[in-house]
Amino acid sequence: MSGQKLIDLKNAAKDLVDLIVQPVQTPYYSKVALVPWSYSVNPGSYLNSVRGSVTGSTAITGAVINLTGTQRTITAATKARPVVITSNGHGFANDDVVWISGVSGMTQLNNKPYLVRNKTTNTFELYTLAGGRVDGRNYSNHSGSTGRVQKCQNNDCSITITSANHGLANNEYVYITGVGGMTQINNQTHLVGNPTTNTYTIDLVAASLTPYTSGGLSWCAQPGCTYYAFENENGDLATHRISNCVTERTGTQAYTDAAPTSGARVGRHYPDMSGSCLGSTIEPLSSSISGIKADIDSFSVSGSTAGQIGIAWGWYMVSPNFASLWPSSGGAAYNTAETLKAVIIMTDGEFNAPYCNGVTARGYNASAAASNNCDPDNGEPYGQSRALCDAMKAQGVMVYTVGFQIPAGGGAEALLEYCATTSSGFYNAGSGAELSEAFNAIGRDITQLRISR
Repeated sequence: MSGQKLIDLKNAAKDLVDLIVQPVQTPYYSKVALVPWSYSVNPGSYLNSVRGSVTGSTAITGAVINLTGTQRTITAATKARPVVITSNGHGFANDDVVWISGVSGMTQLNNKPYLVRNKTTNTFELYTLAGGRVDGRNYSNHSGSTGRVQKCQNNDCSITITSANHGLANNEYVYITGVGGMTQINNQTHLVGNPTTNTYTIDLVAASLTPYTSGGLSWCAQPGCTYYAFENENGDLATHRISNCVTERTGTQAYTDAAPTSGARVGRHYPDMSGSCLGSTIEPLSSSISGIKADIDSFSVSGSTAGQIGIAWGWYMVSPNFASLWPSSGGAAYNTAETLKAVIIMTDGEFNAPYCNGVTARGYNASAAASNNCDPDNGEPYGQSRALCDAMKAQGVMVYTVGFQIPAGGGAEALLEYCATTSSGFYNAGSGAELSEAFNAIGRDITQLRISR
């Protein structure tokens, strides 16, 4: 939705506010809450209360190549293909993996792993780990008896990271940032090996590595962490950063309005590496007409259409079970003789964004590289939406639905017809004028119902 459609929506919504929110709030009150939604919902300052806390980072204090045995001095290196290293009494065997550093002159050899081939007592040839001959014909001249060579532990030249109380387990993922010196490991996801309380290993990530100097952060990259590494729909490893938005609630409370305590948190949102999020936040029930209208005027357009999340949050805003979250405007108890609860669901598009572990599930995102290679946690979005509407209406909540220029006979229209409490409570507006009239009709109906109570 953009341009004139967004303008039409804002105007119609503000007219609705004038109809529903009465200027005199005693002896009876009337309030409106707002739930902007697209591919997710932004809970604003209530984020951690509904989603729970997120695991952050631990400080890195060291990063070293895993070497073993005695460090040997390099006394000569040929400009040939392959390069021949002279290191008296080196003791290496063919196919050992060694690490070279500190060479003067022929610095192209430094901070890289090599395979030992055709060794003699005092010399050996350098091959790449892929088995190719190292070509030194265009390298600089080796200078004096400089350089060191040492065998890589277990022939893998892995890197040991020191980060106290990192909390990582074997074969989990870690995302590293801010390392000084050994910058080649930064901004990448690594598989964790050999964890202890304060250390773990990662594989080599580059053909050469400079020595670690200082700093860095170690971030877990599992669900519930700041970063999440997963196999995308192309079968590749992808990593996304968590956003300040939320997605579907899963588990036994997926289709209830239970308070978002431990075990009933709403879903996290891992949209991309930027952690981008819908700019407009929810606004709890309020009787401030000017404040509500100002919030409506601030609405912007963003992302795809996760209507099931918008429906859930419409319910949460009037639910007494969520009331403790809001400052002083929580929903009253259900089914009281003097209380009317109503939710208006509006969409201008088909529902197309279900989630798996906070990432758009496979088959629903135009970008396979940004989709999790798993099916939706709660199934397709229309089934989720029907379950939420059924549960909401069972609590006596009046549901009105409005489509804005949605295709006749499509999934969105069928869903909106299903969710409306009465057949007269569904509208499919084809223009801004029809949208305004639909909202006015809903406002008049709610007002009449309120008066009749």
